[in-house]
Amino acid sequence: MKYTIDNTNGKRCKVEFSLDNQEWQTALEEAYLANRDRFKIQGFRPGKAPRGIIEKHYGPAVFVEDAINIIFPKLYDKVLEENPNIQPVSAPDLDLATVEPTVVFSAEFDLMPKVVLGKYKGLEIHDIAVEIDDKEIQDQLASEAQKLARKVKVDRPVQLGDIVTFDFSGSVDGVKFDGGTAKDFELEMGSGQFIPGFEDQIVGMAVNEDRDIKVAFPTDYHEKSLAGKDAVFACKVNNISVNQIPEINDAFAKDVSVFDTLEDYKQDLKSKLMATKSKQATTTVDNNLLDMIVGDTKIEIPQSMIDRQIDVRLRDFEMMLSRNNMDLNKYLEMTQSNIKDMRTHFAKDAEKAVKVNLVVEELIKVENIQASDVDIANKLESIAKENNMTIEQVEQAIKDGQLDKEQVVHAAKLDKLQAFIRQHNTILPPKPTENTVSDAKAEPKKTTKTKPKAENVDKKVEKDVKVEKSTEKLAEKEPKKPVKKSTK
Repeated sequence: MKYTIDNTNGKRCKVEFSLDNQEWQTALEEAYLANRDRFKIQGFRPGKAPRGIIEKHYGPAVFVEDAINIIFPKLYDKVLEENPNIQPVSAPDLDLATVEPTVVFSAEFDLMPKVVLGKYKGLEIHDIAVEIDDKEIQDQLASEAQKLARKVKVDRPVQLGDIVTFDFSGSVDGVKFDGGTAKDFELEMGSGQFIPGFEDQIVGMAVNEDRDIKVAFPTDYHEKSLAGKDAVFACKVNNISVNQIPEINDAFAKDVSVFDTLEDYKQDLKSKLMATKSKQATTTVDNNLLDMIVGDTKIEIPQSMIDRQIDVRLRDFEMMLSRNNMDLNKYLEMTQSNIKDMRTHFAKDAEKAVKVNLVVEELIKVENIQASDVDIANKLESIAKENNMTIEQVEQAIKDGQLDKEQVVHAAKLDKLQAFIRQHNTILPPKPTENTVSDAKAEPKKTTKTKPKAENVDKKVEKDVKVEKSTEKLAEKEPKKPVKKSTK
């Protein structure tokens, strides 16, 4: 086999292969052996017809495409092994040029883009002030009290805020529709769970009272057969309850904490909130600092890398829908959108994620960031703590394949890179008018993480071992595509 490489523009590479007759005949024979059972030739049992007979019946090119797909991965790996400077970031596009007198075909793919770092040392950024006010403490106490609420029946008409159990049967023009009937349905009044106007008409009803509720489905209702139509729901109230929330006092503090007094419990809540918000502030500053570094870096990102990141985000979104008992097609129908709209929606964040990953990988390489045994041990301990596991359980998860050791090592490198960035840049005191972490504007940005996350850390549904995901393996080889076309 001979090959030539053309990567003169540094963005895309073309490798042209020329095969000698022996290599080609070997590949054709492999293709024949792998596919001969598919051909039916009169006078031969399935899989017993000689290759020459099959080629005579179906044409001399019958095994060409399969032969190329059989031999190409070996040749492709050989080229990459002999030319380690070539780093593909897209699946190769194959093009068969000639079969006779010599087999010639080419593979084209995108190359890892060149990253030209800008300034990443000597930057200045203001810290974010962290404050805890009394309202936040009171909100936290109210949230804890709500968890201990119990339902108590009341003997009076329905009011907003009540929890009502009722039967209903809906119809349009006197005809019942799918999903419009239920028994003992529980609804918190004022939650807005039903279409506009429904809950308002339940208010005032008493237990065992029947009432026809007349409403109109919104014109943009997800079920198109009902959109914009008038409906009548025959309703009967079965039970009316209220949430009885415990009084927030010393007794409450004893029930929900290890403290004997409410004041001690409030101080503990304040300390925990302060720790949480301080961590958020640190993350926000680190994110903003990384944004500054990324913004000053020059990269021409191949569209294939962005498309791949969009694919990842679409898969993650589809998995999220699945966990909520919904499929992507149903979601698209409800939102009156399509896959193209979804891809457009994810495109900007996907491009930024790819750029962040590339910048982080370049920084690790340029600064020779390494993870020592101590760094890795600290990361394993952190993973164990986050997942309420022992170190031994985390190590067993690695052995069982639930957790990738390589990803743990890379996550440790990311920790060291984060420390490096903080060490070589200046975090100034908060500005006098700076928003605090409690303000929405100071929340961590969604599109850029200080520790860019890869999409290939194994997530188990039942027993998920969480790890701060490392950067996507941007240089890993893509799957080999089938031949794009063939000529004679």
